[in-house]
Amino acid sequence: MNTLNVIFRTCTHIGALNAHRFGSKRPFTDSKRELVFACLNSLLFSLGDKGIVHVLDDHSPEEDTGAIQALLRSYGDAHRFVPLEKKGAGHSFDSALQYAREQKFSLMYFCEDDYLHLPHAVSSMVDCHEQYKAIVFPVDYFERYVGRDKEDMYPSFIYLGEYNYWRTIYHTTFTFMIEKRVLDKYWGIYIELARANMNAVGAGGEDDTINKIYKKETCLSPLPSLAAHISPTPPLPPFVDWKTVFEKNKNEALRRIKDKKPFR
Repeated sequence: MNTLNVIFRTCTHIGALNAHRFGSKRPFTDSKRELVFACLNSLLFSLGDKGIVHVLDDHSPEEDTGAIQALLRSYGDAHRFVPLEKKGAGHSFDSALQYAREQKFSLMYFCEDDYLHLPHAVSSMVDCHEQYKAIVFPVDYFERYVGRDKEDMYPSFIYLGEYNYWRTIYHTTFTFMIEKRVLDKYWGIYIELARANMNAVGAGGEDDTINKIYKKETCLSPLPSLAAHISPTPPLPPFVDWKTVFEKNKNEALRRIKDKKPFR
């Protein structure tokens, strides 16, 4: 199995992250820094010794970057912290893509900083990729069953995994596990998404870019969900007490941060 390299993009200075745009706040916390700590801890715990986390940070306050580094260090010295030069989601997307390509990662997991993972999430995702050579998205979104419009709900093929089932999907965010072959083959499309977000705040643009890839490459998400996107657009995936998962990871992250010092 190839080493999994996780490119985890962070930015802690956005409060409740544009809650006014959605007319709601995030579940569980109004603090972006708490959310980042909890989500990063859940990912590191789930990853275990299966790979390396590369945090690409978009100008978080110094206090928070020190805490993030301390949390990484508490899980081992192999993890990396990389401060970005340019600000904004689009530049962050672009930096993550360029970083993965320059490092020539064979298997990579691009992950945003508001995805909360279950302990067995990474193992299940890697198993799915190894078995089906598919792009893997960790969340089973609720609207795929009670969608706001017909495009949210569509038929899927169901795949049997070692620990759970998987369904074909055709829409993702910028959080997904892919291999180098896919990144190289569709490089222009991935860069288009970064460019779209450079030109407008919160531009999105997935439907016009990366979602086109899933018409050609199999993309699978788990049944039930292995992660939750803690965004201001509820509801969260069913069958899991995500509040308990969040509180456990937040408390563990804060404990580890207190016990460890940042990298030199």
